[in-house]
Amino acid sequence: MSERNGDDFRVRDRVGDEPPDHERRRDPRSTDGGEPMVPQVVVETGGGGEEDQGGPGLPIDLAVVLVGLRRRKLLIAGIFAAAAVISLVVALAVRDHNWRVFATVLRKSEQKEFLVTGSNQPIVKLQTYTLPTLLRLVKATENLEQAKIEAGMESVDTSELSRSILVENPKDTDIIEVIMDWPEPREAVALVNALVEIYVEHVDRLQKLEATQAHEYLSAELEMVGARIGQFEDDFVSFQEEQGVVELSDSAGRLLQQISEFDAMARKERLDAEMAQRAVELAQAELAAQQPTVVGSVYIRRPVQARLVELEAEFAAAMSVYTEETATVKELRDEIALVQDLVRRGVEDDLNESTISRNPVVDALEQILVDRRVEAVSRMARAEGYEQVVEQMRERLLTLPELERQFADLSHRLETLRQVEVNLAKRVEEVRIIRDSTAANLSITQLAKVPNYPLPSKAKLVFAAGLLLGLGLALAVALGLEVADTSLKTLDDAERALAIPGLGEVPLLPPDGVLVRGLDGGVTVEIYRQIASSLLLERNLGAGWILMVASADHYEGRTTTAVNVARMAAARGLKVCVVDADLRKPNLRELAPPFGVELGSGGLAAVLRGVETVEEALIETGWPGLMWLPVGSGAAPPELFDTGGLAGLLDNLRQRFDLVVVDTAPLLASADPMLVAPHVDSVVLVAEAFSMPRAAHREALRRLQSTGAKVLGVLLNKVPPSYTQRFSVHSFRWREVARGIVNAT
Repeated sequence: MSERNGDDFRVRDRVGDEPPDHERRRDPRSTDGGEPMVPQVVVETGGGGEEDQGGPGLPIDLAVVLVGLRRRKLLIAGIFAAAAVISLVVALAVRDHNWRVFATVLRKSEQKEFLVTGSNQPIVKLQTYTLPTLLRLVKATENLEQAKIEAGMESVDTSELSRSILVENPKDTDIIEVIMDWPEPREAVALVNALVEIYVEHVDRLQKLEATQAHEYLSAELEMVGARIGQFEDDFVSFQEEQGVVELSDSAGRLLQQISEFDAMARKERLDAEMAQRAVELAQAELAAQQPTVVGSVYIRRPVQARLVELEAEFAAAMSVYTEETATVKELRDEIALVQDLVRRGVEDDLNESTISRNPVVDALEQILVDRRVEAVSRMARAEGYEQVVEQMRERLLTLPELERQFADLSHRLETLRQVEVNLAKRVEEVRIIRDSTAANLSITQLAKVPNYPLPSKAKLVFAAGLLLGLGLALAVALGLEVADTSLKTLDDAERALAIPGLGEVPLLPPDGVLVRGLDGGVTVEIYRQIASSLLLERNLGAGWILMVASADHYEGRTTTAVNVARMAAARGLKVCVVDADLRKPNLRELAPPFGVELGSGGLAAVLRGVETVEEALIETGWPGLMWLPVGSGAAPPELFDTGGLAGLLDNLRQRFDLVVVDTAPLLASADPMLVAPHVDSVVLVAEAFSMPRAAHREALRRLQSTGAKVLGVLLNKVPPSYTQRFSVHSFRWREVARGIVNAT
């Protein structure tokens, strides 16, 4: 029957081999009355490899999946409805409209020149704060606290206000925009306007405070320099009176002038460096006094960029004094290259970014610390460079005669102090103007106004997004269930899963339409007429043919198939007998009343016990050529099949009938079918669609083939109409019935 190779089984074609007598078949196309052989597919299966799970893998059929999604339309509708309800609830929760108000502040980026009183020398008023620092200072805690009091919003949490306010700077402009989204537009307008006014005053107050401190420091320095100038003038006059008029050579005069200029520049740079250091100390003191307050989440990045700016400033200062071969310049260049490489590779984004809650005033003070430290370092480096040049030039003065050298030294010191006095006077006047000026560094260009329309509500967007997500979730769940469903859905599924031919499919019929009662047409008659035609091609005309109908489980249509196939075969003039070999649950007994057949107490069990003969146990059905052999009444143990009487019984029936259809118990429910299978010629496996996993049907097939039985193929039963083949007989019949109904109406 089948050919084994260890534990592996395979599908092979047997063409030209000489089969046993009961496997001989007649080619219906033959006209010479002989029995030419046709290719015979012998299905063999077993363990090992991918076939261990029973047959090749099943590809996903898109059409079947789409039909499966339609079959799960109630599930999809339920999930979608639940998502719609949830989306509606969320949309109603966010349906309130926010109003957006904004005010703008302009930073005066142009440089304004002021003249020192009694002098024609211009003084440039420099900006004190950078734009990033000004942006941070808008939402300072003290500003927000004061603004909400003036706007009458004392009960609102400051952190909530901070989250609702956005401070932006449009690209390539000096404009600061203060934007607020709030449910009450008038409250938002009052708060924003109060905030920008307080902010401008706050920045102006900070600048004037720094200018006042700088004015006091520079005035003291100017007074000290003035005193030293008076002392050096007295020394110079005394020297001239004692030594007389001393004249310097042209080269000495030029050298003295250069020394005075470089010394004045060095003193100026040191003064600016000291002022920057004082600003650092002041900022450190204010920073120590600040209490960190949570006002919102911001991104703080490790100052790699600030370090690069600091290094570039130091490098520029060093290059103004040293040559490129100097060790200091080389070290700075190497460190700049290293930091630039880190910035280029974006390392600071990966390592140095974190989300924390910070006080904007603290951020501003930290920015001031960085800026002032860079300034102090760069100015101190330039001052040291100028001082080294002055020392080198002073060494050249030592070559002059003693009297001329003393005169040059006094002249140099006096001239240097006078230049320092001029610079200090200029700086004092500059900070005085900043201190006393009524013009602020910032100006409000536009106050907030109540807008005409609120911002678009997010409710519609939330509802639409929820619907889309719900639909996607419903389809995903239905698709997942469909893909995870391993039951047999179509005849192609059955062929691929079991690796045996598909003999046909029977649609899901109503209970009163599953049996062939007459031959006057109808869906059931056409379906089983086609199935019977396919099966009878396997019949051996030389002797009776025994066909076993098996299934994996109960209620898969095994008995109905056996009775209907036998009925259609009898209609062709064959002598047919249906044997009920299901000792556990004899279904043939349940079909007798609808056919008007009366079953006696005897039957298969009585024959196997030797109580009755075959002639006495056979039942007339009323249909020409068709007889039944029921199990009989009373208990029948399965051991009756193992006594040897079953083979003799089937041989007797083979001699009496052209076709013997044996209905057995389910393969997975008992071992009875495996006792019957070795004594039959062929087996038809009936499988119900959507009833059991493919693995169960494969196990049933494996048990059949372990007996050496020849399995003709699989018949898929109870197939839903949406899964039936479009070109199948019953599809056309249903269409014909539908047309008839339409024409009748």
